[in-house]
Amino acid sequence: MKVTRIAYSAHLNPGKYAVLVKQARRLGRVRSEVWQRYGSIGGVGSGLRDRQVRDRWLADGTHALFGVLANAWKETVRDAIGDIAANLAAAKVDVRRAISRRTNDPDGRKRMFGALKADEWAGCRTGPIATGPDCRSRTPARHQPSGERTIRTAQP
Repeated sequence: MKVTRIAYSAHLNPGKYAVLVKQARRLGRVRSEVWQRYGSIGGVGSGLRDRQVRDRWLADGTHALFGVLANAWKETVRDAIGDIAANLAAAKVDVRRAISRRTNDPDGRKRMFGALKADEWAGCRTGPIATGPDCRSRTPARHQPSGERTIRTAQP
């Protein structure tokens, strides 16, 4: 569930209002960046936590690009990672339903539910942020990062 926080203030002067609007825009960019980088299965679905994102951004200087106080962007990162995790959990509910409806084989069901529980349900297990070689081999060649090729061999 998405919650919007509205703060009411009496006698807020135009200067303070402008500063708050500016900060809200910058924090919106932080949220957008988190969703762009980590909003996939390879992000939160791989076990990525907000502290890992925070530490990585502090190490590589990404945090300086936003121009907001540390507490504000760290809390925004935490909220965005939480939202991504909630969306992932909601997607799993639909996948569970689909497995129950479309699979008659008990062993197949057990395997699929196990993969869902272990976060292997989207095709492969990924490490934090980066994708593993198993994931790349399942990606069509046109989606490969430049310089990498997928070699497909016939399965016996």
